Amino acid sequence: MGVLLTTEGIMEKRISELRQQIERWRRTRKRQAAMPAELWEEAAQLAAQSCVSLVSRRLRLGHDSLMVRVLAASSRNVTTRS
Repeated sequence: MGVLLTTEGIMEKRISELRQQIERWRRTRKRQAAMPAELWEEAAQLAAQSCVSLVSRRLRLGHDSLMVRVLAASSRNVTTRS
């Protein structure tokens, strides 16, 4: 019997996978190193599809830092579409 994943379940799975990647980076980073852009981009995509507060809490990222990246990504998408 297969497992039916809801949109919410899929989002939770993606957040969980990204959290593992971020935790792995945190364990291996050099002191005070900036988080890689790819991780921020994925976090911003998830937050744009869900909720910035939820994603920032689950990933243990600063709310304001994530919001800035979500807004920047959305403005790039608007500019690209025009």
